[in-house]
Amino acid sequence: MPGLSLIVNKNRIKKNEDELKTILSSQNYLSGYKSEIFLSNNELFIGWNKYEQYPVTVFTYDRYSIIIEGEIYNKSEFILKKELTEIIGVIDEKKILSFLPKWLLSTDGDFIIYIIDRKLNEVYIFNDVFGRLPLYYKKNENGAVIISRYLNFINSIDETTSLDRIAVAQFLLLGYMINKRTLLNETNQFRPASFLKIGKHSFEENIVYQFNFDDKSYAGEKFRDNVRNLSDLFGKACIDRFNGDEKNIVTLSGGLDSRAVASCMYKNKIPFTAATMQYKNGSSAEEEKIALELSEIYNVQCNIIDIGLPKGDDVYTLLKIKEGMNSLATSQMLPFYDGIKGQFGDDINFITGDNGDKIIFTFNEQIKKFSNLRELAEYIITQHSIIDVDTVSSLTNVHKEEFINEFINVLSQLPEEDLLQKYVHFRSIEKPHKYAFQGEDRHRHFFINKTPFWSVSFFDYIMKCSDRSKIKHKLFGGLLNSFSPEATAIPYSNFRASINSLKGKAFMFAVYNLSHYLPGGLKGGLKAGFFGGNPLINPEDTVLNLLKAQYSNPGLSDFIKIEDFDSLRKFRKIVLFNIITMFSAIELFNNKSISLEKFGNSEF
Repeated sequence: MPGLSLIVNKNRIKKNEDELKTILSSQNYLSGYKSEIFLSNNELFIGWNKYEQYPVTVFTYDRYSIIIEGEIYNKSEFILKKELTEIIGVIDEKKILSFLPKWLLSTDGDFIIYIIDRKLNEVYIFNDVFGRLPLYYKKNENGAVIISRYLNFINSIDETTSLDRIAVAQFLLLGYMINKRTLLNETNQFRPASFLKIGKHSFEENIVYQFNFDDKSYAGEKFRDNVRNLSDLFGKACIDRFNGDEKNIVTLSGGLDSRAVASCMYKNKIPFTAATMQYKNGSSAEEEKIALELSEIYNVQCNIIDIGLPKGDDVYTLLKIKEGMNSLATSQMLPFYDGIKGQFGDDINFITGDNGDKIIFTFNEQIKKFSNLRELAEYIITQHSIIDVDTVSSLTNVHKEEFINEFINVLSQLPEEDLLQKYVHFRSIEKPHKYAFQGEDRHRHFFINKTPFWSVSFFDYIMKCSDRSKIKHKLFGGLLNSFSPEATAIPYSNFRASINSLKGKAFMFAVYNLSHYLPGGLKGGLKAGFFGGNPLINPEDTVLNLLKAQYSNPGLSDFIKIEDFDSLRKFRKIVLFNIITMFSAIELFNNKSISLEKFGNSEF
């Protein structure tokens, strides 16, 4: 992925300067990428991989260098420089941990900030309150600390890295790993709102802020007042992000999330152009029709991007840039990126509805009362699993209790007292951090990607509204209506009706009142059938042929055991792609031959 790579205590690794340069430059996987070394001495190595538009800003002071990766939307450069000078002061005074929480809550952006003390060769790192940019780190046995936006940078430098079998199993179960886990043992993902201090004799890691969703300060406010305030906050988030020089491209579909962004931009007179996909597989005609109807309301052009099925080369490219942290099932997006680039070029804001109502706004089913952490952990595993836990245990030889115990450990560290609010925290912070943000980072490899849904002030306000106001799209519908009643009246493709219509409300009533009786696996199957889903896999399908080729690679069966390939045909294609993702990542990190290379021209 674009971004920085660092080594602190460089003299404690075995790689020389030329080898480090080669490793860094080998990460320029996509056209237009360049690598650059910012600083290299006996103690420190700092470099980055990026395309021209990817934001990396450097401020230099007498003793310190500050690198901002990503963007801060609500502060001018003048104010930011002033505040960063203050941060250097509190670091010198050893008051940074008490200073950062308030500063992070006042700072709206997607960023990682690196402060380099060039005199002491120490590095301080902190990120935004959501941890929007995935970052990985490992302290090796010799005391060197390797930090990178690329897992493969860490894997290539530290020869002691190995695959994490629990992480592989969690990915098959959920489509992501929980908490700090990555696919590499003892290699962690940087947590949201964290602070890391690394020096010659120090390694300190602290989480400086966590949202506490027991706080429902706005639950007693009138519904219309909350809608008005949220509308204002969302509007400011759009203005802060999209009123620059770049061309705004909103990717519309039949869903509600992207139309909320587009409707808000339209209301606030922020110029944009729309784009939508027309693709071979799945039901695209209705999505396209809705996107065109919405574009007429906004009085903007809607560009239809024709894309075919992803080729093996697309799947392999996604493997290299996301390293198994994003399912290879999403490789269908790469031809779409190519189409967007062909029509609009590189200097754009690529705007989607990722993470909208499904994560922040809407409770789409009744949540049971939990008696203890174990009950909550079992509920999450049952309701959020892609494959049932017993099947995953059989495939990976990871016992069900290992999944449950790790969830209990994670949930016990969340600040809420109310178990329901711990579930809200998991769904709105923990899962996006390890799942949705990896998908957005896939976008970020190709374009600048911004979203108003993760504005700090907007998020903080909406999470302090009552949970009851969010059920059955009530609060979401109110917000969307505040931007454009006409857009709200256009059908929502999942319901095939407007959320304001009798049919839409009846559908939401049925989903909310009945879906919680169904186990997660059955829900997935019904959803696949209702919304187009995946048919049973043909015995000669490319996906199955690739799986067979991968399984013949020595060592892969140590992580996922497949007794009968024909039995895999009962799974949805997303499940098979997740197995492919793990097999491909194991091949990548264990320096084995990559089976995908033999399928470059095959359609998936």
